[in-house]
Amino acid sequence: LRAAEDISCSDGLTVKDDTWQALKRLTLGDAAESCPVEVRDGGERGGGRGLFATQPIEKGHVFLTVHRDQMITGDSLPPPLSSLLPPSLSVWARIALFLLLRPSPSPPPTSATSHRHHHNHWQPYIASLPAFKSVDSTVWWQEHERAMLLPSLYNDTRDRTALIQSEFGLIETALADHPHLHAFLPNLTFEQFCHAYSLVCSRAWGIESLGNLALVPYADMINHNPGTHTLLCYDEEQQAVEITADRDYEPGEQVLVSYGDLSNGVLALDFGFAVADNPHDSVEMCVLVSSSTTPHNALLNEAKRCLLVEAQLLPSDTASGASFVLKRIQTPASDGRGLPFALRALARILTASSKDQLQFLRDEGRHHSGTVARRPIRAQGGGGGGERGEGGGGEVAGVEGWEGRAMGLLLSLMEERIEHMMDARQVIKQMAYEVDTSRLGMALQIIDSQLAVLRSVAAWLRPRASGGGLEHVISNPEARNGWSALR
Repeated sequence: LRAAEDISCSDGLTVKDDTWQALKRLTLGDAAESCPVEVRDGGERGGGRGLFATQPIEKGHVFLTVHRDQMITGDSLPPPLSSLLPPSLSVWARIALFLLLRPSPSPPPTSATSHRHHHNHWQPYIASLPAFKSVDSTVWWQEHERAMLLPSLYNDTRDRTALIQSEFGLIETALADHPHLHAFLPNLTFEQFCHAYSLVCSRAWGIESLGNLALVPYADMINHNPGTHTLLCYDEEQQAVEITADRDYEPGEQVLVSYGDLSNGVLALDFGFAVADNPHDSVEMCVLVSSSTTPHNALLNEAKRCLLVEAQLLPSDTASGASFVLKRIQTPASDGRGLPFALRALARILTASSKDQLQFLRDEGRHHSGTVARRPIRAQGGGGGGERGEGGGGEVAGVEGWEGRAMGLLLSLMEERIEHMMDARQVIKQMAYEVDTSRLGMALQIIDSQLAVLRSVAAWLRPRASGGGLEHVISNPEARNGWSALR
C-alpha cells in the first residue's frame, strides 16, 4: 500500500486481471458481481493501483463487505505448525509465516471452518501481494540511506529490524527442534521472512472487536489519503468488515480510506511511503535541563527541578530532561493545541527568576486542580508595589513579562531546531547521486513535513514571545548532533 497521491506503476506488482477477478470472487463470493469497486491501475494521475468505483457510490453506502471467514489472522496457521511455535512469537510473525507456507498438493476443503487453515484457499490473494522488497519500508534501506532519516525514525527502524531478527531466531529454533516443520516452510530465509513481515505491517488491520490482527483480502487494496473520513469498521452482528463511503464517488474515481492519523515516520516504517505536507505529522522535542555553575543559580535550579518533578514534568529528580510531541497549529490565532501544555508549563518554571515565583506557581496550581504552571501568567496590579498573577494567592515580584519570556524560550528552541533541520535538508539533497531517488524523495518529504510543524508552532509563539534565551535549557544533543553522520 502507498499513499494515493504517491503511487506509481513501478511497485513491483505484475498481477494479471484474471487474478484480481479470482481474488474478488474468493473474498466476496456471490456478492462479487454487485460490488461497486474493482482493482485497477490508474496510472500516475489516477493514483496507481487501488480500488476504483465501477458505478456511482453514494455517501453513506457500504461499498465493500468482507466476512470474518475470509480474513487471515494469527490463528490461520495449520495447527500442526502453530502448536509447535513458541508462545512468545507475535501475531505479526505468525501471519507472515502463513504467507510463506508451501502450497499443499491437496485441494482445499469445502467447509468454511476448514479452509481457513488451508493455504491453497488463499492462493489468489497471496499471488496479488507486492513482489519481493517492493514495500519500501525503511527496514529495507541500506545504512547510508538510513542516515537520511530523522533520529527518531532511524532508531525506530533499527528497533524494528532487531525485532524481526529476534522473531526469525525463534522460528529457526522451532525448525531445528522439530525438523518435520520444514515441510511447511522449506528453505526459509531471513529475507523472505522480513518481506512477509513487511507485508503484514503494511496491510494488516487491528480489529478491536476481534481482539486480533487480520489481513482483510481485497479491502487491503484500498489506498490511504489523510484527508478522507472513510474508515474500515467491524460489524459484530454481521461478523464482517465494512467500508462506508464518506462522500459520493463517480465511476472511475479511486476510492480512498484513512489508515488513521499517522505521522510520516509511521507511514515510512510500516507502509513504505510518506505524505507531502502530512496534516497528522508530529515532531518529538527533547529538552534537557542544564545545571548552573554559580551557587545562587544552583540553588534556584534545584528548586526548579523539584517543582518540575512535583508537577510531573520530569519523570524523576535524577532525570536530565523530558520529551514532548509537537503537532501542527493551524493558525497563530488559535489556542495552540499542537504545543503541549506540559511543555509550556516547563518553560514557565524554567524562566522563573526567584524561589518566590516558583512558590507563586505552586500556589496557583493549588487553586486550579493541582495543574502547576499550566495557565498563562498574566500580571495584575497588586498592593505594596508588587505584581500579582491571576488566581495566584499572593504578591510576587517580576510577574510582568514572565509569560513572554517563557514563550520566548520556546520560540528560541523552535528556531534552533528549524535551523538544524534546514542544515540537514541541504546535506540530504547533496546525497542525490548516492541513494535511490524515491528514498531521497521520501526522506525530504519527512523532513519538510516536520519543518512545517515546527514553523507552525514558531508562528504561534512569535507574537506571544519576548526576551527568551537559552540560559536554562539546551536542546537534546541527539536533536543537535543527530546529523553528524551526514556531515
